[in-house]
Amino acid sequence: MAFITLFFGVERLIGINTLNVSNTSLYTLHLVLLLVLLIISIAPLYFPSILYGFPKNRLLVSSSISKSTSSEEQIYGLDNKELNKSLLAIEQKDEFLKQGFNLKACAQLLHVPPYHAAYFFYQTKGISFTAYRNKIRVEKARQLIDSGFLESNDLNVLISSCGFNSKSDFEKTFEKLSNSGVVEYITSA
Repeated sequence: MAFITLFFGVERLIGINTLNVSNTSLYTLHLVLLLVLLIISIAPLYFPSILYGFPKNRLLVSSSISKSTSSEEQIYGLDNKELNKSLLAIEQKDEFLKQGFNLKACAQLLHVPPYHAAYFFYQTKGISFTAYRNKIRVEKARQLIDSGFLESNDLNVLISSCGFNSKSDFEKTFEKLSNSGVVEYITSA
């Protein structure tokens, strides 16, 4: 379109008419070209998904991936098999139990940007990073309580060894995920 406009512009500037186009048809062609250009420039404002591509479902993604990788291993460009292996290694090193361990730190260990890590947790685990981290921390707290950790240690040591910043945060999270309070769980163990 730009080439045609440029061609007619140069033709008009020089004053020749190589295609023998009349003035009225030339104006009509210019008007059509301008309208098409206007539509192309305005369409993304009303339909911004044109600029980003449409979300693809699993069926479309699985057909575009090579036969060597299944759709479960790689969805939306993320190698889920490799990320799950890395996540398991992070869990085994007890990184989730460190205070201040957040999505950014996890993403660095997974070698992906934070928004990819957040998307990975939501798509493969069905929960957010924070919910996943809290679940691991509460499970560790239950294991420690069941193993008799509190017989030789204080509750604050348990809280800090599970990665929580405060007692209230620990109690609230523990109660939410265990459906019982910390004190009730300790007395029943």
